[in-house]
Amino acid sequence: RIFAQDRPILESQRPELLPLDLQAELHLRSDRTAIAYRRWLRQLGVRTGAA
Repeated sequence: RIFAQDRPILESQRPELLPLDLQAELHLRSDRTAIAYRRWLRQLGVRTGAA
């Protein structure tokens, strides 16, 4: 039931590319996990962002 209510919203979303340049955004302490993930992506050689 909840999924049915959320479905129109979920289906209307379009993912954006994830900026791997950490200076492209303002970060807070709560972003530490996301920052670590982006650094890991860079170490893997991902350069253009992820969808």
